[in-house]
Amino acid sequence: MGARIKALSDIPGIDDIVILVEGISITRREIETQSILDNSYGAVLLKETVDDIIREKAVQAEAVLLGIEPSQDNINSYLEQIRLGFENDVTGNELLLSYLEGMEMTVEEYLETMDKVAYVMFQGGALWASIESLQTYKTYEEYANDLMSKAKVEIFDPEIKSLFE
Repeated sequence: MGARIKALSDIPGIDDIVILVEGISITRREIETQSILDNSYGAVLLKETVDDIIREKAVQAEAVLLGIEPSQDNINSYLEQIRLGFENDVTGNELLLSYLEGMEMTVEEYLETMDKVAYVMFQGGALWASIESLQTYKTYEEYANDLMSKAKVEIFDPEIKSLFE
């Protein structure tokens, strides 16, 4: 899996912006990477992968709009748990270690990339915590879907655009 993701760098235009969600870009690399990850757990349609990424960016855009930032302490704790998992050879790390090997990436390099992932993850959590008390939505997923349905989405890639027609 890691080798397949690393090989994406050889594809012309892989870092081109193919979608904008409320001004936040999605590149072909993001979609292809997520598609590889999704399909490592079983077949997933490309449209489902793209929908998930658009939903995530719609939540991120809302959090930015509202000035919501996650706690750095939460992010650091999360990253420390991942680090300890590697140090203690936690069961289930085999797939992740295989990914790192294929990417020719060290654990430290992986943790650096996970810092960005954790930021977005905790930002979404902080956003949900800020609106949960309003009891407008029953679940985070319902809220995220609503944000996605209201988001301004521009799709530049014809293949991806055809998925939504």
